[in-house]
Amino acid sequence: MSSTSAKGGPAKTQAPLNSDQFSKLVQGLADDIVSAHIHWRMHCDLVRALNKAHVVGAQSPTFWHYTVRAHEAAALGPLCRAYDQEGSALHLKNWLEAIRDNLPLFEREKFRQRLAGNPHVESLAQDHRVPDAHTLAGDIGLVSSSDPLVKKLQAYRSTAFAHRGVKVTLVGRGNTSAPQLAVDDVDKLLERARAILSRYTILFGAEVHSVHVPGHDDYGYILRTVEENVARVRREARGRALLIDPGSAEAPEE
Repeated sequence: MSSTSAKGGPAKTQAPLNSDQFSKLVQGLADDIVSAHIHWRMHCDLVRALNKAHVVGAQSPTFWHYTVRAHEAAALGPLCRAYDQEGSALHLKNWLEAIRDNLPLFEREKFRQRLAGNPHVESLAQDHRVPDAHTLAGDIGLVSSSDPLVKKLQAYRSTAFAHRGVKVTLVGRGNTSAPQLAVDDVDKLLERARAILSRYTILFGAEVHSVHVPGHDDYGYILRTVEENVARVRREARGRALLIDPGSAEAPEE
């Protein structure tokens, strides 16, 4: 795997990787990217759902507040790791540099060996599998700190996520030059990471990693159940009120 010197000098290449080692790097990086996608989607969908289901949020606001925040943090953590720049860490930049330095792993014969048990290996091996040098260089640029969006994520990580900036804490983020990380920024970084990961895992092993999880919308059952229970309790309360004061039937529902 390649690394960049502390002074920002040329990458220093380590011993060549074998297929098993590279597969472990793929899995480690994929775990971060997939996890970030799942938690971010859950965060955004919960926010939208709770904005519509006001009665549910009002029943247990503390629970929903911290649940939404927990999913946000659980998404931003692995996203920051995926775009990290530290030389010895596993992240998109180092992973792409490892691909650049280990192109023989993508040659047809190595591909055939890895997929020896796949009945479609011969047809899959007919496709050109060695990464295009120009595309690879462009992808490395898209995950490096020279990219404006990656730079913004790094600055956010340093002042609000991995560390709490003193100045930001004292005067507020809006009163400093510290960047605001918008929802659209996170969406773009997530999609970029997913697309880059898939581009090379398809070439390496004819596989993609799903960023969807079964049961993602289970929260909808909880929201509907709470709404139905609140409605039932209110109906029962109106029924009891009618027994005491029949005129209360005309009272508006709270």
